[in-house]
Amino acid sequence: MPLAVAARAAVLLRAGGVLVMEHADSQGTALPRALRATGEWIDVVDHVDLANRPRTTVAVRRSGSPT
Repeated sequence: MPLAVAARAAVLLRAGGVLVMEHADSQGTALPRALRATGEWIDVVDHVDLANRPRTTVAVRRSGSPT
């Protein structure tokens, strides 16, 4: 489901737009990797919550066509 949300966000956001997505802590490694792999997102960073668990991924919409 998070990748479907990110795919829709890639359509709606203009280049440089920012996606902030909260996710399950079990997705902390896989989600950022998957977003990078789409070619639609750059500067993908995962952030931990107050319990030091991966919780939020921030990504910037790539400008132009994915390479």
